[in-house]
Amino acid sequence: STLFPYTTLFRSNDKRDWADIRLMQEMCAGEPYSVLRLGDEETAGRITNQSLYVHGQALMASSRVEVIYCGSAEAQRVEDAVLTALAALPRGAQTALPEVQRIQAPDTPRRIVETMDVTQGKLAMGYRCSSDDYPAMVLANLIFGGTSNSKLFLNVREKLSLCYYASSSYARSKNILTVSSGVETADFERAEAEIGRQLQAVQQGDWEDWEQEGALQAIRASLLSLSDSQGALENFYLGQIAAGVEETPEELAARLTAKGTITATAQGSREEILAAAGTVPGLTNLTVTEEKDGEVSFTAVSTEGTDLRGALSQALAGAGCPVLDLRAETMSLEDVFLQLTETQQTPQQDHTKEGDAQ
Repeated sequence: STLFPYTTLFRSNDKRDWADIRLMQEMCAGEPYSVLRLGDEETAGRITNQSLYVHGQALMASSRVEVIYCGSAEAQRVEDAVLTALAALPRGAQTALPEVQRIQAPDTPRRIVETMDVTQGKLAMGYRCSSDDYPAMVLANLIFGGTSNSKLFLNVREKLSLCYYASSSYARSKNILTVSSGVETADFERAEAEIGRQLQAVQQGDWEDWEQEGALQAIRASLLSLSDSQGALENFYLGQIAAGVEETPEELAARLTAKGTITATAQGSREEILAAAGTVPGLTNLTVTEEKDGEVSFTAVSTEGTDLRGALSQALAGAGCPVLDLRAETMSLEDVFLQLTETQQTPQQDHTKEGDAQ
């Protein structure tokens, strides 16, 4: 039989994917994550009929089984059918999955340059992130390079014309942020520097309201459209299971638009404070909880799905009512992301370049 030249096909026909593959192979060298999902020719060449059969039997006997059903049948009926269908499997003691490896980045970035006979160079960059805050990292990635309104697309590609394409992605399981771009060989250094500047801007919270809202809309649309595809739902829930999370797409989307309760205390009269707070659009259900020694504590509900504490603070200050305490009892993604950008240190990085042969 003839082996399918999987890695050779990538290398010869799809330079963009090949550059991204090489990034992972180098950045995650020695880790399972560096292995291609379908393996490679050398490994496949060592497989025999006997070894494949033995391995298959071991997988069926000891591996964890996840069954995902999408349909209208009652849960008990589905469970009974699945248990009956799988009853003949040679099940034994289940082998626990090893914990995902989180490797620290090297002290200095590594640069790997490979030359090929191509007309367009590829610049792939990888960052190991120090935050485990998944919602914040998703939002950060979208603002950075995850959409056509991102900083990489609008600035590096459109405004400065340093890249033919430029995008970023975030791997939750490995806490890795990667950048994929196509550049002219002569622009490698400028493109790398500008990509770094755009990432630094995101870390420092330097973005416009429309950038943040666009990213939030992208998350909402993506989550709510998952139900259109059974395959997409399967991928989502497998990821949730692997991460030990039970949140549904609808529940995660609801967190983005959920009403948040704000608790505040300010100096001034009851009438002045409520009047000032009442001028903030989207702030409702103003309720005084305590009045004492010229201080008024109250709660309010934000119905806009956004953080209104800044607007409330400005309104109270403008009315001559100093704010003594201001808290959100239900944190939104904006809160999480803002906390991240206030404390996040610049992530260490790995770089892989693939340039033109001269």
